[in-house]
Amino acid sequence: MPAPRSPRLAQTTEVDTPVEIISDQIRRQGYACDEPRQAARDRQASRPNETVWILRCNTITYRVILVPDMAARVERVE
Repeated sequence: MPAPRSPRLAQTTEVDTPVEIISDQIRRQGYACDEPRQAARDRQASRPNETVWILRCNTITYRVILVPDMAARVERVE
């Protein structure tokens, strides 16, 4: 008979950070972001149902606008 599993081990999950979630999203849309470094929310530019993030990758910075149930709008920031 197998030993009972510990409830703590069964509940352990990894939590994705905003930088991982946003970089994965834009990569799926075809944008390059090989080494995501930081994602900062732009609260002043955000609106209801439209969240704006500044995503810094190794060599590129993007302004990413997330809208529920739609593809992200991505702009390269110089």
